[in-house]
Amino acid sequence: MARRSKHHLPQTASQFDADWFTSVLGPQYGAAVTDVKSQMIGEGIGFLGELHRCELTWDRPVNAPDAVVIKIPSKIQKNRSLGEGLAVYEREIRVYSEMRSWLGIAMPEFVYADCDPHPAPWLEPLFVFLFEKLSIRGVSRVLDLLLLIGGKSSRRYLLMIEAIDDARAPQQVEGGSIEDASSVPPVATPHSTDAQGRVAIDAATALDIEEDEGLIQINIVGADQSPK
Repeated sequence: MARRSKHHLPQTASQFDADWFTSVLGPQYGAAVTDVKSQMIGEGIGFLGELHRCELTWDRPVNAPDAVVIKIPSKIQKNRSLGEGLAVYEREIRVYSEMRSWLGIAMPEFVYADCDPHPAPWLEPLFVFLFEKLSIRGVSRVLDLLLLIGGKSSRRYLLMIEAIDDARAPQQVEGGSIEDASSVPPVATPHSTDAQGRVAIDAATALDIEEDEGLIQINIVGADQSPK
């Protein structure tokens, strides 16, 4: 079970108060937060975590966000175990805090993040070793154990990103509409296409995308080659 550090790391909406926001954002923007209005958003859409939209009132005019979205782990044990077992929470924090600037896709601005240290960093290489050696049945049993451990974790995570007022997420079960899809820039947008209509990844590599009877096939090809 994760060993909690002593610093304050909110995991419930009631803890997203003005004092906490001032402590984590005040030094960055040179002002204090005097009031916070928060509401849970996206209920029934996500299942690995909770989303809270917080409107901030600052004590002076300042170039700082007036609203942010905070993501914390789900309170439902089965959902939490999956997120913990797959390292979803830590990975998402690292994507926003370390990788956002060079991914080449439209993403909300990163504002702040924090999490407890990993209580057992040696577990990951151990599981990788076991996955390489065990049969499929053995891997399945190890995964069950991993999810069981994840569900009991008390490790804390928090990701804060900019609030986008007109952002909408599709339902997990019902799916999204064409309008939802068209409002999200595709990953391939930053890349150009070559003379044959293929998506150019770099000077030497391209993606050849074909559709056949409803199935989409993606081949990695050289810039001047046929599909590999």
